[in-house]
Amino acid sequence: MKPISGELDLAGKYKFLPKSIEDTHEIHGNIWFSQPIQPDECDIPSFLEIQEPNWEAGTLHVTLTAGDKTQDSIRLVKNDVEAFLPVLSGPAYFAVEHILNGNTEKALNTVRKHYGSKWAWEFRRNCRDTLCFKTYADVLNELAKRSDHFSHTQFRSGIGYFAKRIGDDGPQGISSFDSLEKRVSYWNEKEQLKHVSLPEVVGEKLGRTWYREEFGGERDELVTVNFDPATFDTEWETVVPACWIAHLVLSEGVEAARAFVGNRPVSHTDTYEKLKQKAKAKDNNRGPAWGYVVAITPKVESDDFRYDAFNYLKHTAEEYHGKGKFTPLLYAGAKELAPDHLPSYLHQELDVKREIAIGHNWRRDGANKLEQAAFERAKEIARGITNQAYEFNSFHFVDAEASLTHSTAKTKSDIEAKAELYKIGIRNIAVVGEQYDVPEWKIQRTIEFLRERKREIHDE
Repeated sequence: MKPISGELDLAGKYKFLPKSIEDTHEIHGNIWFSQPIQPDECDIPSFLEIQEPNWEAGTLHVTLTAGDKTQDSIRLVKNDVEAFLPVLSGPAYFAVEHILNGNTEKALNTVRKHYGSKWAWEFRRNCRDTLCFKTYADVLNELAKRSDHFSHTQFRSGIGYFAKRIGDDGPQGISSFDSLEKRVSYWNEKEQLKHVSLPEVVGEKLGRTWYREEFGGERDELVTVNFDPATFDTEWETVVPACWIAHLVLSEGVEAARAFVGNRPVSHTDTYEKLKQKAKAKDNNRGPAWGYVVAITPKVESDDFRYDAFNYLKHTAEEYHGKGKFTPLLYAGAKELAPDHLPSYLHQELDVKREIAIGHNWRRDGANKLEQAAFERAKEIARGITNQAYEFNSFHFVDAEASLTHSTAKTKSDIEAKAELYKIGIRNIAVVGEQYDVPEWKIQRTIEFLRERKREIHDE
């Protein structure tokens, strides 16, 4: 597989076949198509020159040069249908080939020279949008061996990367679940790439847009690539069944979720009553324990599906500590399922945790104002002023206060202003600890978090 290769609706498969790559500003080669095309329009990037187009043979003799951009696409139009073939500029392609041939230092020097201040992120994005998957993984792995900058570009993990490729039509698009499994396996074989969990990828696909108050065809897209939600994780031990149930509850209703569960396997032979007793007695791993209960609930004469599924989604969210963006979806699904007879503080708790989870997602997106707004909402809910049935919840107020303090302090450019905000947050939490019955460990852990962030500002 060549580094730049893929498939277009208008021209079939394509490849860039280099002839010489000794100069960053003049790389000669051919672009080959598996089927002939005579486009009505052909727009090319400024860094690409076409010397001899032979559309009937499906071959273009081209030269990659340096330009204002480092990555762009050839735009082809035939009968009002558009197709875009992504290509790299001469310096960018030069760097890719040298990385693949073991000359990573030369490649890094080229990238530093031709990219901006965020060169590692920009080069990674160009490769992600242009190269075939295996080449992309190989390139990123080699760069991470030699450069801390490229190790840092992975800190958000590959979960979102894979989730966004499912059903995508780009060069790294994933069109089958089998392909997804193989790609995740290939990724995890690379020593420098952060390990990715397949169930987290599926959960991410289902929940990554909900916190933006959007729902698309996530379930349909997964089914289209031959993912079977009824048989995946028959032991109810991953986040996937919980995320699927939450998505169903919020988009189609509780009965749709109940029907889905009724078609999934029951993995334990214990009775419903015994499984429920075990789940209630658990101190940890309560998510799977309630999953075992939910699996059997629709099959017994019980009206407890809402209660059992509420517990399943709530505990799955609480026990998840990875980088997936699906916890707001789980908390929202749990809130929708929570029976009205539950104490109001449980409903309030779900609202607070949902907003805090949303805030953390916006933080990862770099959307500071939206992050702060979510933490503000969490704080208001914890204060008990958003619902007449809610009272001041000191335990969750502490979490919201700490998150909002850190979020606000980050926006200040002045060190003293940052330090003052941390002092105020620490003082507010200490006062809550003195006036309300909050466990001492909770107060101390939260204050220490803010103190650590305060110490870090002097190292920036």
